[in-house]
Amino acid sequence: MSNGNYNSTSTATINIVNAIEAPSEMGFSVSPNPTSDILTVSNKDYLENDLTVFIYDSQGKKVYEQIGILPVSVENWAYGLYFLQVFSTKKGLIFSQKWVKE
Repeated sequence: MSNGNYNSTSTATINIVNAIEAPSEMGFSVSPNPTSDILTVSNKDYLENDLTVFIYDSQGKKVYEQIGILPVSVENWAYGLYFLQVFSTKKGLIFSQKWVKE
């Protein structure tokens, strides 16, 4: 039963989307997975300056953002599961994949 007081807290969430197709069929690859030092995202179908990469930890907190696709040094990152998302300025979310820092 409620006493009429309502306390609301706002939390940021992300939409984790799993790739429907195999990454190679979508024009992207993430390697190596798992990785301990450098994470490489490859792309064959999109212009680099049209893409933004976001990486979130397992709690949904954004830990990395980059325009274009370049290798990412993850050597000093915490071990665990991460979610990588690639957005196109023209099409929105175009790729999402889980990866592991070992």
